[in-house]
Amino acid sequence: MTTLAWLISALALLLGLTAGAALARRPSHGRPSPGTGRPPADPVAADGPTLGELLHRTFRQSSSGLAVVGAGGEVLLYNPRAVGLGAVSGERLDPRALAACRRRPRGRGPAPGLG
Repeated sequence: MTTLAWLISALALLLGLTAGAALARRPSHGRPSPGTGRPPADPVAADGPTLGELLHRTFRQSSSGLAVVGAGGEVLLYNPRAVGLGAVSGERLDPRALAACRRRPRGRGPAPGLG
């Protein structure tokens, strides 16, 4: 290796170490602020909707019929499209949809005829 290559390598190493040290000293959102023992306030979270609110909005505004069904077959949550499709009526799941839910093993995608 030539002297120039060694010099460039040494400068790159020095630059990398300096940048790493500067980034390590910067406070992050997940770590407590020095001396306070608590995480810094997140201004984005204070102004925007929570994760639960975003999921609820997405669920309600979906163009697909969605229903969350408990282990006993009770409807826990549904959107207007599920009512429009006839899958949910009067807070009750259609018996055919309930039978399809029970036929399908968990974690294997939509039940046959429902996806």
